[in-house]
Amino acid sequence: MANLYSKAKRGIIIFLHKTLPACIDMTQLMSQALDRKLGLGERITLRLHLWICLNCARYLRQIDLLRNLSRPASTARVFEDSQPALSNEATERIKNMLKQKSL
Repeated sequence: MANLYSKAKRGIIIFLHKTLPACIDMTQLMSQALDRKLGLGERITLRLHLWICLNCARYLRQIDLLRNLSRPASTARVFEDSQPALSNEATERIKNMLKQKSL
């Protein structure tokens, strides 16, 4: 029974590989999804492609990570956690040095 299931699954995957758009088309669709809401057909096609293509699934995770890191709130949170605040004295020293350089 498990062998029959494996053969059926493989057959479906092969069928989808032959009928779905190529990876390059899917990566363009993933990029478009960042700017606009995809239609139902596009979402279904993308989901099916991601189900059979591990490389495109990885690409989608990467662009999603980059999008989240590039948001202002996320960037501020990253820097707040990793950078200690400067003391008032250090801030004043930096301001004075910048004023001197601009003169």
